[in-house]
Amino acid sequence: MKNKIISLESCGLQINSSYPNCNQTELFVFCNNSLNRILFNCDHINEIETIDLYDNYIDEIPKEIEKFKKLKRINLSSNLLESINTFLFGLKELQIILLIDNQINYISHGISNLENLKILNISNNKI
Repeated sequence: MKNKIISLESCGLQINSSYPNCNQTELFVFCNNSLNRILFNCDHINEIETIDLYDNYIDEIPKEIEKFKKLKRINLSSNLLESINTFLFGLKELQIILLIDNQINYISHGISNLENLKILNISNNKI
């Protein structure tokens, strides 16, 4: 059976666990929790296309994000991010990055490496 969506929205999570059976998952939803960091410990994460992590307390994007080779959309709005680290710049399929309402004050020129990027929303930041 395919797990197309793993949704743990508004569950009061403070840290997410590993999900060993996520090899068929295309969408992770961890929004509106109390997460301050993200653990991506799935055995098979190559099918994930969308990650929604808005409205948490995340202050950095982990290096493991670069394993999501098919990622097309990431929503990290309403978190505590101060920058976009270079881990995102290797995700060639990425089309939508939502970083609304963070603390971002700088965007690297590396963002231009994302050839498929259609939407970068960084409104309500410190830029």
